[in-house]
Amino acid sequence: MRYFDLQPADDLSALGRITQDIGDVSGRDPLAALKELEDLLSISLPPLDSLRRCQIAEQWEVLGNYSAAEQQLAEINWEGLPEDIAAQALLRKASLCRWMNDAPQAIHLAKKALELAQRVADDECAGEAAAVIGYAYWLLDEYEMAYDALRQSVETLGRTKSLRAFAQACWSLTYVCNLLGRTSEAQEVSERGIVALTSSPKGDTPFGQTILGHLRASQGMIAFECGNVEIALMIHERALDHWMSTNDPRLLANGYRNVAEIHFATGNWDQAEALLEQAAYLISDADPAIRCSTLIMMSRLAARRGKFSDARLLLADATMLASQSNSRSLLAECRDALGETDFLEQNYADAERNFAEARDFFIKMNQPSRVAYANLRLAETRLAQGDLDGAQRLYEVACDLTARASNRLLEAHVERVSGKLALARGEAQVGLSALMRSVACFEGLNFAWQVALAYFDAGTATGDGIPLTRQREWLETAISIFRHLGTAPHLMAAEAALVELNRRTPVTLQDLPGINLTQVERLTAATASAESVARELAAIIDSYKVTVALFAENADGEVLVIAARGLEAETVQDLGALLRRRLENPDAPHSDAIRFERLWRAETHPSRHRPRSFWIHLGRLKPDIEPLIHSLLRLAGVSLELCHLRAVVEEIAAAQKVGEARVDDAILADLGLVGASAAMRDIAERIARIRDSSVTVLITGESGTGKEVVARAIHRASARRAKPFVAFNCAAVPAELIESQLFGHKKGAFTGADKDALGVIRAAAGGTLFLDEIGELPLQLQPKLLRFLQEREVHPVGAERAVAVDVRIVAATNRDLAREVAARTFREDLFHRLNVLNIALPPLRERRADIPALAQVFLQEAMARNRKTVTLSEAALAALTAQDWPGNARQLQNEIERVVALADDQALLTPSAFNFAAGSLEPPPAGVTDAIFPEGQVPPKLADAVALLERHLISESLKRHAGNVTRAAQELGISRPSLYAKCKTYGITISKAVGS
Repeated sequence: MRYFDLQPADDLSALGRITQDIGDVSGRDPLAALKELEDLLSISLPPLDSLRRCQIAEQWEVLGNYSAAEQQLAEINWEGLPEDIAAQALLRKASLCRWMNDAPQAIHLAKKALELAQRVADDECAGEAAAVIGYAYWLLDEYEMAYDALRQSVETLGRTKSLRAFAQACWSLTYVCNLLGRTSEAQEVSERGIVALTSSPKGDTPFGQTILGHLRASQGMIAFECGNVEIALMIHERALDHWMSTNDPRLLANGYRNVAEIHFATGNWDQAEALLEQAAYLISDADPAIRCSTLIMMSRLAARRGKFSDARLLLADATMLASQSNSRSLLAECRDALGETDFLEQNYADAERNFAEARDFFIKMNQPSRVAYANLRLAETRLAQGDLDGAQRLYEVACDLTARASNRLLEAHVERVSGKLALARGEAQVGLSALMRSVACFEGLNFAWQVALAYFDAGTATGDGIPLTRQREWLETAISIFRHLGTAPHLMAAEAALVELNRRTPVTLQDLPGINLTQVERLTAATASAESVARELAAIIDSYKVTVALFAENADGEVLVIAARGLEAETVQDLGALLRRRLENPDAPHSDAIRFERLWRAETHPSRHRPRSFWIHLGRLKPDIEPLIHSLLRLAGVSLELCHLRAVVEEIAAAQKVGEARVDDAILADLGLVGASAAMRDIAERIARIRDSSVTVLITGESGTGKEVVARAIHRASARRAKPFVAFNCAAVPAELIESQLFGHKKGAFTGADKDALGVIRAAAGGTLFLDEIGELPLQLQPKLLRFLQEREVHPVGAERAVAVDVRIVAATNRDLAREVAARTFREDLFHRLNVLNIALPPLRERRADIPALAQVFLQEAMARNRKTVTLSEAALAALTAQDWPGNARQLQNEIERVVALADDQALLTPSAFNFAAGSLEPPPAGVTDAIFPEGQVPPKLADAVALLERHLISESLKRHAGNVTRAAQELGISRPSLYAKCKTYGITISKAVGS
């Protein structure tokens, strides 16, 4: 029997308020909630006092005081306890066992709690119990069972209002899906958790920031496993930003370790070492899991640098911590790291034993990707011991596992081992081709260590038909990377191999290679885009130790850098400027000391969205390789022409498809647009035409016409729809902060910069950045935005180097930018950069056909917010359509919101309900300025005046609505999270604002 079934309705209502206001710890101070609950406990009667003790135990659990939580639960009288409260008490005991690493007992108690909760139809308790079961199985490394329980938990909690429990379950399920290789499901679940948190004010609490950090970190793991290393680094840095706001050393240590893993993989070993030392300093033995994983990574770094004694000492401490925590996953990582140390020390028998033990752990935990990696390491170990057949069998198992997953990094490792096996069988050309494919993969992923190993393997290969000059180049490249990384053993081995190669075979002209099959394959395989062909050409020319820079000329005559090798960045920029001047004035005399050759030019079907020509600058060519290089240039020209023709065919097909498609109501709905006018259908058609393009768009129109709605439609229709859409209002940020908000900053760059900030441009990476009110951007910042639009790189405030960002820009303004350019208040070059495609949004009075559709949409939204059902009469709809609406759609929406808020439920709205004269702008009555600004003195700075005005309007609205945040936000035309944020900014306490 449920306790709540026995209580009067008024008592249940009061209890519901207490639970909502106190029991939900995610949005409140746990100590304050604890004090209120203890006060209530003194007046509670059985069995309500048992529920109170459960809530108090939960607060102590949040604060990490498990003994105090256990003491509260021990005082519960279980005799005659109703089933719903008994379920809560069992859940709390199970949760305590989980945190105290007693996973079997946690599972036992949580299953009993789940059974009781399901019997009394308490979804929230049932969902939390399933989450505890899943987490406990996770601790036991039983990932399939953890997945089943957590999947049940997420689906159950998704039907409740418990954001705290739902977000935690999403994070746990995301992590387990990652371990099982279910990356698409992990991505989906993490997005659900992030959307739930970011759309709630609780996302800004320490709890919200903690879980957001975990969800972002899981997404970073997904990106890393898929080979998107730069995106993974950006996501992990965002997770670290979330955790920094919590001041929790465990979370910060975990964040530093995650970022260090990316730097470790990409060859930034000094930076990785500094981050790992910082993580080790922050974390103590109180959290053995994070400390253990940190020590494992430190040991891998030490081993690769040849510090084998240090690596073994670190691994001894890590193994002890892994054994104490009884974690099979950590023990597997320890064995794998120990095997790598043995392999680097050439203790192959010990390496094989440790790799095999790690593989057995991964098999038991059902982690196919990790099993594949372990088999590849075992194959290399067998190969080093001369067991070719054994290595081949292990390699085939790894190939079979790799084929089931989509993992670029794993595929690159498979190619490298395949090359080594082919070389061992005497198949030199097959082996070198596989090694070069692995090099291309690892270079694309920016994995410097693996690139160097593949070059070293190719440089030390033996067999007939191997070009000796290429082997020298491969060894020289490997030596350069090993020297940069600081890995002494491999550097010595590569240098010794190069000396031996030079001693055995002095260089002769006959050794110089011609165009080989591999080079032809690389150039023809890169025809997916013209830029890929250019970059591949630069890499091939660089292999001959010739400096090279490649440029593209676009339809506007601008010169863009595509690829460069062997040249300083400033030199490349100077070359680009020189080429631009020569293209603008081809008849002007110029020096032949610096030469450019045209690779290709579009003779047919020119387009604004594709390069018009490609140009190359080469360093000094030796006579013996000059014919070879020019042959490569001709081949690249053919490949560029193929790219051009393919793009032309695709554009013609897309244009025919769009032309045949009728822009009907379904297409408008898919784009998120509302309307029936010809103007809106034309806009929808233009958006459909650019859906496969990332062209910059400028949206113009009066305030309130829906420019952001159109921007979101552009994003929704594009290939970037799965990536972020970030809106930034250039007029809403003070001028002194706008640079940091846009481009980000480094910690310590200015007063108050206590941590790194990404900035909205990097936050929108891969997606769309909407720059609203672009005409308000300060003149002194316009050159920096222009540089970003040209180079697609941002330079955070205080940073030493620029960061490349792939983001689409959509800007909007209600100003006449052409007039602003004439008045010299807006840069002409920036205007042309933004105005690549212009979408002019007409005012509502010029598209009256849209008013009925908009009115019905706004009516439905207002009814949902106000929980009323009203009807709009035909006469009212006709009257709305007849109005000019100087405030456009925003004014129409606010008027309907006002009318619905004042109307009775089930009312019929007639024209008399609307205030059609309210749209006229009248001067404020006397005394309004005195009420807003102290002593009637308007501050000289616009930002200060706006801040005072906002503070006044927010305070007055909260007074009128008696502290009802939802109603106040609706009246002000902003979201609830925005209102909470503004209250925090202006120091407005809602209760005080109402009482004043």
